[in-house]
Amino acid sequence: MLRIDGPFRHGRRFRIRIRENGVQQMESFDTEAAAVARQRKLQRTASASATVTVAEALDAYKQHLEAKGNKTRSVEVTIQRLKVMFRQVLDVPVSTLSDGKQKLTDSLEQYRTERGKPLSVDSKHNLVNQGRTFLKWCIGKDVLKDNPLVGVQIIGKRHRGKPQLTADEGARFLAKALELADEALAGRHTGRRMNNMNQLEGSIAAACCLWLGPRASEVSERVIRDLDCHGSVLIIPESKTAAGVRRLNVPVQLQPYLQRLVEGRSFHEKLFGQLADRGAIYRWVRRICKLADIPVVPPHGLRGTHGTLAREGGSTVDAVSQVLGHASTGVTLAHYIQPSADLAAKQRRVEAVLAFS
Repeated sequence: MLRIDGPFRHGRRFRIRIRENGVQQMESFDTEAAAVARQRKLQRTASASATVTVAEALDAYKQHLEAKGNKTRSVEVTIQRLKVMFRQVLDVPVSTLSDGKQKLTDSLEQYRTERGKPLSVDSKHNLVNQGRTFLKWCIGKDVLKDNPLVGVQIIGKRHRGKPQLTADEGARFLAKALELADEALAGRHTGRRMNNMNQLEGSIAAACCLWLGPRASEVSERVIRDLDCHGSVLIIPESKTAAGVRRLNVPVQLQPYLQRLVEGRSFHEKLFGQLADRGAIYRWVRRICKLADIPVVPPHGLRGTHGTLAREGGSTVDAVSQVLGHASTGVTLAHYIQPSADLAAKQRRVEAVLAFS
């Protein structure tokens, strides 16, 4: 509860006394009018914070993220996760969350996915981190006093990175992807469409995930204009971070297929079909893995495979980080390059030195 008394004369100045949850503090002003203005502002803030619900705060937070320039999908995913985190308290005032640490953590343990499974350790970490950031924003808006998620610890070991392919499996994946593309160009495609991506579009988009190392969304969102220098460069003009804006060199083997995709089409059309999205690319990657008889990995696993193989081949960590569009090499090393790749790169350097001795 907030109580404000005053203003009281104190020598030549004026004071107001603020009492909240048993804590008292004094504020001093040059004039009585300034003290009254401060008193009224505190009362308005207290009144507003007592009535703003978590759901209303999430709506305002969404507008804040959009105003910052965050990508639409990123904002949507963030709000979805926050609604999971705060699903049991959406209708309660934000101001009451300061003492709700136990309720929020219990909510995470009780939550079950659509398949009836509990949240993974990684998912819990992500939810708590995003919830903590949201509540910090609420504190800045004077609708919350303390952040109940500060100090919350998740028990369990995090998994780092997605499953990756070996070098031989990667070669089989690319061979099968190009085989499917050749069949499509020869008119022998299966006719199977996966979320409106035909066989040529889907197989080459999947090949790009491994050969170039981009995110699945960076592939699905490309337009004809992003293919530059006669198909030898793929431009990523925007990404989730500033470091993600980059130009990727397209391997010679892949260039004819991309050139075929752009024939007779306008520069603003999507490179892999107007309705291509992350889900369609995921399904094509999965399909190619099965046809190649190799372990099924997601597009992000191909991205990690690209990073690991590049490092094993002698590329520096900094170079791999730039190709993957990371802001720091720490993320690249922790989640994308397997530890064995760094060891292989060091052994290759030793071999090179000894070869000239």
